[in-house]
Amino acid sequence: MATPPSVDAKQLLEQLVALTGAVKQLAERTDVPVRPFADTTEADRIRQRVAFGYQVLGTLSGRVSSASGGEFDVPLVGVRRHRGRRIDFFRLPRGVDWVELRSGTKVEVLQICEAPDPAQGDDPAADAERPRNADSDRGSVRSKDFADTEPIGSVLFLRARRGPLVAFGPRLLAMPPDRDVHQPRVTQGEPS
Repeated sequence: MATPPSVDAKQLLEQLVALTGAVKQLAERTDVPVRPFADTTEADRIRQRVAFGYQVLGTLSGRVSSASGGEFDVPLVGVRRHRGRRIDFFRLPRGVDWVELRSGTKVEVLQICEAPDPAQGDDPAADAERPRNADSDRGSVRSKDFADTEPIGSVLFLRARRGPLVAFGPRLLAMPPDRDVHQPRVTQGEPS
């Protein structure tokens, strides 16, 4: 037969429930006056990142903001990785102009440009010549810090270089090495 929990365990459980409620209130807080993000302090930016993190956690755990369950709390952006360090985005929310790529302690913040036209092929030199159309829900970046063979742990989307955070994308796995480039070719009849 199970013994009733001790007073200490009951108090601990009550404190845990209270803490969970407080964190939820912080993440959903709307009473903070809106002001230009450029005028915010570093402490404000940290608070916004913490609140955004809890909203993302709620989204990932299936919590939705409407009774119908039709939308998530934080927008999810589609991401596709290509060889040559190019990363394409789709379903970008309006006003998103920057992306933050993270893995461990490595962080790279890049301005999003217009996605390349597939008919023109992939030309890295043309990236800077393609400013992003503000009405487009697509975009692209070319990472300088993350090689194709390196995973990217998180993809966060921002309105400006320093924030605020607006949306997130999936983790990106490392691409397998290109066998033609990294492995010597052995043809029939040659010694291996």
